[in-house]
Amino acid sequence: MSEIGKRIRELRIKKPMTQSFLAQEIGVDRRTIINYEKGDSEPPLEIIEKIAKVFGVSPDYLRYGKPINRKIPVYSRIYAITPFDEDIIDFEEIPEHWDKSFEYFALQVSGDSMEPRICHGDIVIVRKQPDVNSGDIAVILINEQEATIKKVIKSQVGITLQPLNFKYQPIFYSNEEMKKLPVTILGRVVELRARY
Repeated sequence: MSEIGKRIRELRIKKPMTQSFLAQEIGVDRRTIINYEKGDSEPPLEIIEKIAKVFGVSPDYLRYGKPINRKIPVYSRIYAITPFDEDIIDFEEIPEHWDKSFEYFALQVSGDSMEPRICHGDIVIVRKQPDVNSGDIAVILINEQEATIKKVIKSQVGITLQPLNFKYQPIFYSNEEMKKLPVTILGRVVELRARY
């Protein structure tokens, strides 16, 4: 049994999933799955990617037995839509299988407005996107000054930036203010990496 075949079989049994079902999911016949698992043949890259998607792992996990992570910059602050390299203080790793159609960056949290959930010194992983859903926690650039992390509450007339710490008041921006200042959403917070 090849190493790839062994990992396919382990993931399939753990799911649990039959060989026939896996074959149907990736568009091959059951005999092909049997051959992969026995090591009689090795799946091409496009099939590895399909199998990885079915099991929610990275293709590199199937190929090498461990995920190969990507490094992203950690910024101490953000003053512009495109962060400055001189504000990079570190790097964080994100899983290789995360959606590559998006860019990611990390930001070190400054202040206590998002406590107790997000604390001063924590690192948030941010997926770059120009809009978010109401209720998402996002990184927002206001008036091209330093970016802030807040919960975004949307309405037809504007958005409210909601801190999680009750010591701080929410801030409302009308649709007109968002255009004039401007208020720019830089991305959605997808992961918190707490520092102790």
